[in-house]
Amino acid sequence: MNEKHLFEEIFKKGKVLIPFITTGYPRIELFEEIVYSLSESGADIIEIGIPFSDPLADGVTIQKSSQIALKQGIGLKSVLKMLSKVSYKVDTPLVIMSYYNPILAYGIENFVSDAKKAGIAGIIIPDLPFDENETLYLEAQRAGLKTIMMITPVTPIQRVKEIIKYASGFIYCVSLIGITGDSKKPLFDWISRDLPQIRKLSPLPMVLGFGVDSPETAQRVSPFVDGIVVGSAFIKMIDNLISTGMLEKETILEEVKNFTRKFKLAIEGPK
Repeated sequence: MNEKHLFEEIFKKGKVLIPFITTGYPRIELFEEIVYSLSESGADIIEIGIPFSDPLADGVTIQKSSQIALKQGIGLKSVLKMLSKVSYKVDTPLVIMSYYNPILAYGIENFVSDAKKAGIAGIIIPDLPFDENETLYLEAQRAGLKTIMMITPVTPIQRVKEIIKYASGFIYCVSLIGITGDSKKPLFDWISRDLPQIRKLSPLPMVLGFGVDSPETAQRVSPFVDGIVVGSAFIKMIDNLISTGMLEKETILEEVKNFTRKFKLAIEGPK
């Protein structure tokens, strides 16, 4: 496996920053440039969203980005084709976040094979529990793709133990009861009290996502986890630039870099 896909080495280097971007957002050609900018400015892993018409775990911000991408004709096949070019131009592992329906329509074996060929490092499927389609997860693991599983504040501890058995790469901890971009704040009591106990159950790194809406929030939660995911806040930043008339590619890419550096500095702490 390509060394850039060895998550173990990435997490050994310190706190990991994982920005999320919807494929094709805000424009196909700009999306590719955004990925390159993220990689250049401190992103350790990049989560790539597959546009879907009914994204159950996503809030308004990411739903809107999916709608924009879908209007451009972006689908799973075109995503994998696009990422096959992008992945080999960056040293940062790319992880796909997709709902199950597009994968099922694509065909499990075809998806796993094409994702591997495209240089994808891992997959996150928020609406597919590990025990509802073991075939997909086992096929992915055999192909060398990390199968990243989610746990939430309401996941029973026995269920957590089972999830850990099927997970690889890292454990994705959802910080709140709700959807991405929710106005709710992360459940700090759960993060500070329960995550240290859950950590003892798994050798895998733990990453926190949902509700990490600012560098200040990232800084507050980072002592309890190995990395953070920033999704809606990142998409919203780009959306705000565009809505205020800042359409120049150079301006957007510079803001992407600044945004990434701020979050990276926040989770790394003082040197």
